Amino acid sequence: MVDTVVTAHSVLRFTLTSAAASTNITVANILMAIGGIGTIANSTVASVASSFKLHKITIWPASTTAGSGQNAEVLWVDLGNITRDESKSTAIPAGVTVADVISERPPKDTQASFWQSAAGGAGTLLSLTGPSGSIVDVSVTWTLRNNITGVTQNGYAAVTLGSFYYARLDGVGGKFLPLGVPTTN
Repeated sequence: MVDTVVTAHSVLRFTLTSAAASTNITVANILMAIGGIGTIANSTVASVASSFKLHKITIWPASTTAGSGQNAEVLWVDLGNITRDESKSTAIPAGVTVADVISERPPKDTQASFWQSAAGGAGTLLSLTGPSGSIVDVSVTWTLRNNITGVTQNGYAAVTLGSFYYARLDGVGGKFLPLGVPTTN
């Protein structure tokens, strides 16, 4: 037998262009962050991935003023109500210049611990909080579109038909800007 679905692993890296507080990350957002192709000039990008498995989220929080409320946090959303409530947060004390890194794997039996497909596009998997300038890594294994249709996002202002783009982790015009790759909006 020959496996006809191409599977790859990627670590997607983003920077926060401004502080983010409880910013929801959906299935469609992650599929678009994996990459997409411009299908309608100055408007629409279609994902190249149809499904993914989220392995880990890592946040390197930027230094902030103590007491400013600018902490880093990963909150896992459970759509199926089959797990306990949990989140981790780190705050940066006064005088500290290197912040603690948050590295989180999806808790067992939460929605984010399973393979996700484009069919769950609007479903929120997690919520991220972090100060401006933080670096966020998202580790995923994904499949190239074959039998399952991918997602498309509209609202892009600078899309060239047929060009490849990486979307922001929190959607069009969001705060999580991809680093070192072609992007739009």
